[in-house]
Amino acid sequence: MPKTQRTEQPRTDRESQASALTWPLSALVHTALIWVLLIAVEWSGHLGPAGQHSRTVFLDLIQSLESQPGAQQWVFMLFQWILEHARPLVEVSFINNMAWLQPYWESVVYVTLSLITRILLLVMALPLFVLVVVLAFLDGLIVRQRRIAMVGRETETIHYYAKRLMPWSAALTGYVWLLLPGFYPVGTQWLILPGLSLFGLMVHQSVASYKKFL
Repeated sequence: MPKTQRTEQPRTDRESQASALTWPLSALVHTALIWVLLIAVEWSGHLGPAGQHSRTVFLDLIQSLESQPGAQQWVFMLFQWILEHARPLVEVSFINNMAWLQPYWESVVYVTLSLITRILLLVMALPLFVLVVVLAFLDGLIVRQRRIAMVGRETETIHYYAKRLMPWSAALTGYVWLLLPGFYPVGTQWLILPGLSLFGLMVHQSVASYKKFL
């Protein structure tokens, strides 16, 4: 039995290290899939003529940033740097027999710029995720200590599922934020705040339902 425990522990450590190393690659792959899906829907014409809808989404996103002065500082500086280097791509024009490619090319450019901007906004929201994690962790510890003091019932099932759902809730928030505004104009508060609440709830339940004795 001790040998089994010793062999299982290194395996668990290796699996956790492997997941920590592979999640950035997984995030890049999923972002690329979102990018391809947005372009495919834009080219299909279900949301409007190719190129026109993506341009409208991009301009609406810029206007929403202008209405939030706190979000303009480093996001706009970085975005302007990206836009300056992407200007040759924006100004590409097809003529003669290739003119029919113009709206499709504009779709690719504006979808890409809009997606990059939403990624920057998501990165800017990371301190909010950290704050929510800290507050949920501390409140969960208080609930856990109260349960210990009152000899409350342990709930390993809640702890297990809440812990498993934490990365999924964070990933779902990112997916919805990167994907949904590319189709319909949705305010940031209606996407980020519910995701923060769900993620904080999972952290709180995971800590609060942990076993009594560490």
